[in-house]
Amino acid sequence: MLAGVVFPRLRGSVRATGLDEAAQRLAAFIRFARAESVRRALKIQLTIHSPRATCSLALQNTESTAPEDFTTFDDPLLDQELALPQGVRIGRVRQAQQTLRAPIIVFNPDGVSEPYSIELTDQSNRVFLVEIGPWLDQVTVSRKKEPAP
Repeated sequence: MLAGVVFPRLRGSVRATGLDEAAQRLAAFIRFARAESVRRALKIQLTIHSPRATCSLALQNTESTAPEDFTTFDDPLLDQELALPQGVRIGRVRQAQQTLRAPIIVFNPDGVSEPYSIELTDQSNRVFLVEIGPWLDQVTVSRKKEPAP
């Protein structure tokens, strides 16, 4: 009988851990993109593919005259998409108070970007926020508080 009481709680905490892990992985991916933009002295574009729960990076095309033209890295590791774990969904992506339909975040060569907030959710509707501040080291992860009943 004790197992019946403990198991559902453990299962819920495993899902929360998966959601937390997904948020931490996304934050690390964002930190990498920012650092890479500074290292290469080029813009890096982070595209969020909400329906697939993936993200990808693109590099400013130095052979183009258009400043917002991006290309692949020509590196199999860097050109891979970051896939979030099964059951984790990308919710709203916001810039200031505006929800973006096709979120694309650009990191400038100095590491600066606009501030963004990315919601990740799971099957239990728990929500984690990955918040991107305007400066180089400003990427935080937090669990969104559930409203009181």
